[in-house]
Amino acid sequence: MIGDRAIFLPVFATLCALIPILHTAHARGESALDVQLPFVTPAVGDQYGRRIDVSFDTVIVGGRFGGSIDEGAAQIFYRDPASEEPLSSAWVHQQTLLGAGGQFGVGVGIDQDKVAIGASGNKTVYVYNRGGTVWTADASPSFSMPGVSNFGIDVRVSGERIIVGSTDNAAYVYTKQVGVWTGAALPASGVKSQFGSSVDISGTDAIVGDWGAKKAYLYQLNAGTWGEEADFDMPSGTFGESVSIFGDYAIVGNSSDSSNKGLAVIYHRNAGTWTEQATLTSNNGMSEDKFGSSVDIGEDFAIVGAPGASNANDTNDGASYIFQRNGSNWTEIEKLVSDESVDDFEYIEFGSAVALDEGDVDAQIANVTVGAWRHDSETGTAYAHQFVKRIPGDANLDRKVDEEDAEILAGNWQMSSGAVWGDGNFDGDDDVDDADATIMAANWYVGVTPAAVPEPQSLLLLALGAVCLGLRRRRIS
Repeated sequence: MIGDRAIFLPVFATLCALIPILHTAHARGESALDVQLPFVTPAVGDQYGRRIDVSFDTVIVGGRFGGSIDEGAAQIFYRDPASEEPLSSAWVHQQTLLGAGGQFGVGVGIDQDKVAIGASGNKTVYVYNRGGTVWTADASPSFSMPGVSNFGIDVRVSGERIIVGSTDNAAYVYTKQVGVWTGAALPASGVKSQFGSSVDISGTDAIVGDWGAKKAYLYQLNAGTWGEEADFDMPSGTFGESVSIFGDYAIVGNSSDSSNKGLAVIYHRNAGTWTEQATLTSNNGMSEDKFGSSVDIGEDFAIVGAPGASNANDTNDGASYIFQRNGSNWTEIEKLVSDESVDDFEYIEFGSAVALDEGDVDAQIANVTVGAWRHDSETGTAYAHQFVKRIPGDANLDRKVDEEDAEILAGNWQMSSGAVWGDGNFDGDDDVDDADATIMAANWYVGVTPAAVPEPQSLLLLALGAVCLGLRRRRIS
């Protein structure tokens, strides 16, 4: 018992010293508001926001009728990750890329310093690279497929690979060989209907949707050849209209399932086998929400667009939903709406396109971008949003720091090696100690409804101390 007090009292003293911090904890748990990106000279009918993509702190937004003579355009925005400016003023317009007609911008993709832009009317994809802050055409600036309908309607980039969709039951992955972009057609088993209408790529993995056949196909590159790894289907709706893949996780949208509310299905690969892991729906879903019209996924988060969802005083202004993974469970953690969704602006279809980038493994903040192509008489626009990936002190990843997390911390107190976040190791130093307790105290009751927080707040620290000491005794007895 004396040993317990010797271990715990320094921690308890640290917690007590942090009482003043607790009075401001609630504000730190709030998410940043959506910010409309600063488009340059947009015009009615440009339709910006039908296609978007994000890579770290760079966003690309396509406008298939943008430009002064409807030649099509894509606008690129950048946010300095080291900036201390508020989110509302941190995003800047970096460059506008103009096409030569053919609905340039109908498909867009970005990965770090490379973008690909589809012009389905010209059946061509254009490639640009960034040097410093300037984007210039690639040394091999474009590739075409004249005999394929709407080639370029959807494009995505991963490293030096570009996947391209069409409406001609065809999808291709391009790599540069001897300075020339060379494509490989992706095979598909069974009957095809709209194969290629949605595509995505992640390293040596790819996914292609076929909403007409209500199917999605997963591929992997082995020994230079793309082979089908799995396919999934659904008996109703438009399953396959939106797809995304990242590592061992894939997501497929179906905005008109049997309930007519919409859903998205997440698949996970384990030991080379893909299986269904979760079906996502919105907590407040209604008929005609079109939930699943757009999707994107990372290692621990997913975002799903519902451009028909109703909010506040409007109808069909749209919404997007962020989900977090904890083990094999996916939970809705945030609903996003545009600033106009609380006024009287209708039918902007916020959520018609979504994009997510979790950043690297050490990043605390994730970026999402949401398109609204009907904004302002189809001028279109897009919104940037950031959220904290893991709230410090939230051991069980339920987006709040409370007694359950304190019990986890106490149960693993003085764990000296191999500790992970879920054990209470919040500072990443492999153990559970007073530094982790300090982090928990600084964020105590973040995410908890203010009315549920007892007063005075110092009582919380006493409760936390009692829990830690009591569970510590039980653990060693």
